[in-house]
Amino acid sequence: MDSSSIVHYGFNQWHSFSLGNRHLLLRLAGNSLGAYVIRHKGGQFGRLRGNSDILYIGKSTGQNGMRARINSYFNPGPTQWTNQRIHSFLQREVPMEISFVITENPRQLESQLLQQYVKDHDELPPFNRSE
Repeated sequence: MDSSSIVHYGFNQWHSFSLGNRHLLLRLAGNSLGAYVIRHKGGQFGRLRGNSDILYIGKSTGQNGMRARINSYFNPGPTQWTNQRIHSFLQREVPMEISFVITENPRQLESQLLQQYVKDHDELPPFNRSE
């Protein structure tokens, strides 16, 4: 599973995920609920089985939807380990892109995508792992 194989879910518009692009991303994201995928812009990398460019699969379920979730990567709290890790990649200017899909059931879409990723690669995306 890579970013080209999830187009049918609606992940077809990719935006630079960087500190400099923060305001545009927050404006595009809006307050709706949804799922999102972060990919490595530099291409695919090896997994336990196969290759992928997907770094993280997530969802927004909070009150302010996708905007609040994406903003949490730019302002991670002291106990938000995943947000802090992604923020450190943003600070190091690792080339990443993000795509999001608005859906009424973001938990289901996130779960579906994670299950497919694990089925294809025998492991979770790098930033979804708790190590």
